[in-house]
Amino acid sequence: MVYHPTERLSDRAGWAGERLLFLGVDDRWRSLAMDGLGLAEESWPGPDTYGSGSLSRDGSLWAAQTHRGVVLLDLTSGDVRHVSFPASHPHVVRVDWIPGKDVVSAYAAPPESSDYGTFHIDAAGRVTPARYPGWRTRFDVDGTPTEIIGATHEGLMVKRWTGDGVSSRTVAPGAKVPRPMRRHAFGVFSTSHLALHAARREWPSRAPAQVWVLDKSTGAMGARLQVPATSSLVGWTDDDTLRLLIANRRLVDWEPRTGDLRRVLDLTGPYPAAGEWAAATVAIPSH
Repeated sequence: MVYHPTERLSDRAGWAGERLLFLGVDDRWRSLAMDGLGLAEESWPGPDTYGSGSLSRDGSLWAAQTHRGVVLLDLTSGDVRHVSFPASHPHVVRVDWIPGKDVVSAYAAPPESSDYGTFHIDAAGRVTPARYPGWRTRFDVDGTPTEIIGATHEGLMVKRWTGDGVSSRTVAPGAKVPRPMRRHAFGVFSTSHLALHAARREWPSRAPAQVWVLDKSTGAMGARLQVPATSSLVGWTDDDTLRLLIANRRLVDWEPRTGDLRRVLDLTGPYPAAGEWAAATVAIPSH
């Protein structure tokens, strides 16, 4: 697991202000100071934009965005590699390891522009364009890009992006999504379920958010959980429980079938103040 503590707009400029904490399978923490990786200062993404990056399926490789491309770190050897992006789209704002593949999906834009594009980075460091929109896309367990595009009175809608076209379908035709939460929902996929985090439009919000677990094949509602607005989905674990980051400060595992909640870990602070525009982030290996 990788944990990026709370970052704020008032943080120091440059990589000197960035430190990530990695938790290994031996239950030991390792600390990574980003200014030790030799990255150019002008490639620093800035406070409130960096986050925890993304871990490969075996947890040995870590990827994160820069203003010039993507940095790749081998956590077993310490080797660092920076993959430069095309001059047309150097500004990377999100990275994800694609489940089941040693390929990074990255979302990038031209300088001073919001005309984003999606790119793949393979094991050899080759950068190639992809068709799907990377900002709102998450991946199903088979690696299919799946974009949650919003909810209407008809239910929750998604797009599944394939190599030769796009197919759209209704995931949860019976789900009554509150109007303030429509088009502001993000999800993570397991083999049989979709976990959905739905929060209100305003940020920071004091109103609670909802976590829904839906059956992928039928769209039936399986379970609901109310959480503080500043919570987020971390991902599904190997034993099909859902890991959540609650209020930027603790990891909790939720078993939707039984409703059981288990506190996994209290993370170190400092924590965001109530209503503050700031957040911590956590990433676990892709499956």
